[in-house]
Amino acid sequence: MVKRKSLKEIYGLEEDTSGFSSSLVLWYNKLIQKTYDDLDEKDVSIMVRQSILPELAMDKAIEILLKNPFSGDFWDGDLLCTIAKSMSSFDVARGNNHGKLLLIRRKSKEGISEFEWANEESKNDFSDSLKKLDYLLDNRAVSHRNP
Repeated sequence: MVKRKSLKEIYGLEEDTSGFSSSLVLWYNKLIQKTYDDLDEKDVSIMVRQSILPELAMDKAIEILLKNPFSGDFWDGDLLCTIAKSMSSFDVARGNNHGKLLLIRRKSKEGISEFEWANEESKNDFSDSLKKLDYLLDNRAVSHRNP
């Protein structure tokens, strides 16, 4: 049986030994011990916000959102909102992200009105993030057709 490698092993990351015991430092030291499969919504959200292994974080976020576009650690839909705020046209165009993001967008739009939102603000934030995703996807499609 092959042992799955930790992020620390794959990327040659070092633990933060600065002596600071902030929640971010403690989280980071736990994060780098995890494998890709062990990453959860909270890890991915923080990784995106802090620009820690951003391509890996985006890949995992897309994987999570394909299963449930309303995933979130802090509130329902938070993960899509987090990546939409930090996503660039590069992220949309990288690899096969465009097709996956189109599917996430479709699932999100189909389910947004039926989803049981905790409050109207969460729904509105999610809707705003979908608009940003629309913009990125539509502009990527236009720029991709017209080099």
